[in-house]
Formats: sequence, structure tokens, C-alpha cells
Amino acid sequence: MKTGEELQEKTIMKKGEAIMTNSKSESGITLIALVITIILLLILATISIAMVTGDNGIIKTAREAQIETTQGAEKEQIGLAYNAVVTTKYATASYDASKGFNAAELQEELTKQKAEATATDDTTVGVIRISFTKSKNVYKLDTKKGTIEGPITLEDTDTNTNTNTNTTD
Repeated sequence: MKTGEELQEKTIMKKGEAIMTNSKSESGITLIALVITIILLLILATISIAMVTGDNGIIKTAREAQIETTQGAEKEQIGLAYNAVVTTKYATASYDASKGFNAAELQEELTKQKAEATATDDTTVGVIRISFTKSKNVYKLDTKKGTIEGPITLEDTDTNTNTNTNTTD
């Protein structure tokens, strides 16, 4: 017959084996969980990188928004200068809509606005070309109609292929 101590040791031994058995199976599950977690993280990283750098990614969208904001601000400056010249000419009863006005008058208003732009008379009568120093954008202002065309490239200066036109009246 076994003594109490032997039974106690045998029970402890069995418990130890049970604990060892459980820890082995738990470490296997932990390893599988770790591998699955790593795979999921890699998939999420791939998706995130694609969203940031892809064709419709955050970076490209931000650049396009920056360009559109710059162009909008430049067109607003041209429109404000145009309206200031026309208002001044109306106030002095010297405005003839059929003739428009010249680049020097618009340049004076652009300078008052502290716009980094240069206004020059275009080859077309009643059209002024406005070049912005910082962005290198060029616009055409029809002083008779009050429309802004652009931004235009050097190829577009002789042909009116750009359809991006705004009315400032």
C-alpha cells in the first residue's frame, strides 16, 4: 500500500504533467495567433500604403487640392483687380465697355493687392495676360467681357484651347 506522501507526490506529479501538457498546447495556440496577427498587419499595411500613394491616394489628392486652391486664389485676385478698375472708371464716367482698359491700369490694382503678378497687354485687343511669379501660372482677362481664362500654357497663348473660363462680373 502507498503512503500518503507517495500519493501526494504522485498527485503533484500528475498535476505537473497536466500543467506541462496545457502549457504546450497553449503555446501552440499563441504561436498560431501570432502568425495570424502578423499576416493581418501585413495586409493592413499594404492597403494603407496603396491608399496613401495610389492613383487616388491621399498625397495625390492633396497636391491637386493645393493646385486648385492656388488657381482659385489667383483668379480671385484678378477678379478683384478687374472690378476695382471698372468701378474706378465708372465712378469717373470714363469706362467704355467696348474698349475695355489696358494692362497698366490692372497692374496698378494688382500692385495695391500685393499680388505677385505682372499684367501685360495681349496681342488681342481688350485682352490682358496676367503672369503670377510664384506659381508660374498665366491667365488671360478679357476686359470687355470680364472673363478669366486659364491657367494657360505657352502653347495656349495663341490658340484659345483652354475652356477653364470664369466670369468676374
